[in-house]
Amino acid sequence: MDRQEALEQITRMGGFKAVPVKDTGAVKFLTTDAGMAIREGRGQIRDFSKEGYDSLLSMAHVSDALTKSIQPRTLTQVLTDVIVPKGQITLLTKDGQVVDVAPADKWHPMDAERVFRTLDRAVPDFDVHNLRTLPHHTVSLELLGVDEPRVVAPGVHDIGERVPDLIKAGVLVEFSPVGMSNPLIQAFALRLICANGAVANDVLRRYEYGRGGAGEGDDVWQFFRRSARDAYQSIGAIVERYQAMKAEGIPAQDRAAVLAAMIKAAGLSKEVAAAVRARAIDMPPQTAYDMYQAITWAATHGEREGARQRRAQLAAANFADETQHARLCPACGRGH
Repeated sequence: MDRQEALEQITRMGGFKAVPVKDTGAVKFLTTDAGMAIREGRGQIRDFSKEGYDSLLSMAHVSDALTKSIQPRTLTQVLTDVIVPKGQITLLTKDGQVVDVAPADKWHPMDAERVFRTLDRAVPDFDVHNLRTLPHHTVSLELLGVDEPRVVAPGVHDIGERVPDLIKAGVLVEFSPVGMSNPLIQAFALRLICANGAVANDVLRRYEYGRGGAGEGDDVWQFFRRSARDAYQSIGAIVERYQAMKAEGIPAQDRAAVLAAMIKAAGLSKEVAAAVRARAIDMPPQTAYDMYQAITWAATHGEREGARQRRAQLAAANFADETQHARLCPACGRGH
């Protein structure tokens, strides 16, 4: 995907209208034949789309289990009691429906073209390797730079052919063009042997408006420049960790437990989890690197839904993170 195609796809995510509700004291939630609605004092009644309803429950920290166990009228009172004290909120509407809800200070629209121009100063001439959409109207971009690939170690392809295991540096960027989530930067690497992408925690930074994240000056564009540069330049540390994982053998009696723990942490769908187990039978993972690649394969080649792909990516990154590895690896956990 070239940059222009990516920008056009991000632009199509627009068409929303932000409605600030400055006095939540007058807000009331209602149940309707269509589901849930909000009345802004004496203002109009707006229905929630399914996505907007899920966002409302998330903002109010109301679980699905609770919504199913109480009466609709009680639920509307719970939502009113939780949301009203917040003082101000922003409703994102489209075609007359509420499709997202955020605290007033969380709504910060972001121009995609300026994001690209800023990233270009940190990762010159980058290519868009992948684009996925996430909840809260957020886009996740995997960007690849032009630097030469790094060699991890001689690898074995699925068909058994000995080939170099090449890793190319990149950056993962998340932001919401309509301003409903905080921007995030994470180190990214692409395994060229099978286009198996993965993120790493070596650089993982989220910008929170009003709380910093960019360093001196607390500017979001400075955050993009500095964090993307640092993430892109972290490839050396990532390769070193991959080398260490290749030398970290997992005893045969522990492999099933380790794989099961990783599948659970990754939240894989039943179909993809079954595919990962089948691959493990055909090509038993013998090292920490093999286990790691099993989950990055699931994120890249198995799951198709953006949020599931992202969760699998993060689970793999945590497994590769030296400070979190023991928590996900039963074989290592017994020794810590």
